[in-house]
Amino acid sequence: FLYDRGEWNRVLLYHARNFTEECETVFPETCKLLKQWLPSKPGLPWTSDQNEQVMIIKMKVGTDVEVHSGPANNILNIHLGISGVQGAKLIVANETYSWEEGKVIAWDGSFDHRVHCLECTEDRVIMMIRYMHPDMQSRHFQGCQRTHFEEVPLEMQ
Repeated sequence: FLYDRGEWNRVLLYHARNFTEECETVFPETCKLLKQWLPSKPGLPWTSDQNEQVMIIKMKVGTDVEVHSGPANNILNIHLGISGVQGAKLIVANETYSWEEGKVIAWDGSFDHRVHCLECTEDRVIMMIRYMHPDMQSRHFQGCQRTHFEEVPLEMQ
């Protein structure tokens, strides 16, 4: 899915409004920090199961992920460079970005984007955070009974 060659592995830390066992046991300090920020908008309906997620992603040298986009424009993608970022590229809406260790790149995940590690010197590792857009409010769901993903609470309709 999303790539023909290479390898792309992930460890989910937060998914489906829950912190994973891996978060609690393998990354306990990171998990403790994440719990201060997630969920970011309790009570607001999600438009996708990707509305808020955190994962560690390892991309092998030579991996080329095809152009794709996220399911909705209410999700921000935030990538934190951890290691092996030299030579890795992120192309968002025809603009090319490079990761730096300890720095973030953030963008609206609904824009077409592509990731590749064709020029990497080692496997790339990042933390990817999908975060509900800070401007999202309950008024954005007025007149809607359901998102693509779930029911909208009656008091927001």
